[in-house]
Amino acid sequence: LHVYRTHQPMLSLHPDALVVLNRLKKEGIKTGVITDGLKLVQKSKYDSLKLDQWVQEVIFTDDLEPGHHKPSAVSFEKMCKALKVNYPQACYVGDNPAKDFLAGNQLGMVTVRIKRGMHRKAAAPGAEYEAKHTLNHLEEIFQL
Repeated sequence: LHVYRTHQPMLSLHPDALVVLNRLKKEGIKTGVITDGLKLVQKSKYDSLKLDQWVQEVIFTDDLEPGHHKPSAVSFEKMCKALKVNYPQACYVGDNPAKDFLAGNQLGMVTVRIKRGMHRKAAAPGAEYEAKHTLNHLEEIFQL
């Protein structure tokens, strides 16, 4: 467990994520990351992906008070405040319907589910947990 948590992963972004992040940066659109899990592990992933070259803000929910991990709205509220963006102008992209979209939906954000990875076929626990939009390829986000 110690080795798993402390190793430096070698990760790379999906090609479509790289295209989207580069375009958002070029257009001056602010971006942030909200990530659940043990901060030590999530920070290693964030650093391995070199996300700091695209992202203006990162929130590790492990830094928040107990009970404020997703689907709590606290990290979403903090992110919008940090980026100085109102909820209706904010877009949250995630993959896990069990925890990624409930708070964003409640706050009036645009919520987008990318269907890939381990949550590709996951079902939402209720309608309020469903993203407003679903994509199979991240570059489709520019059509929204």
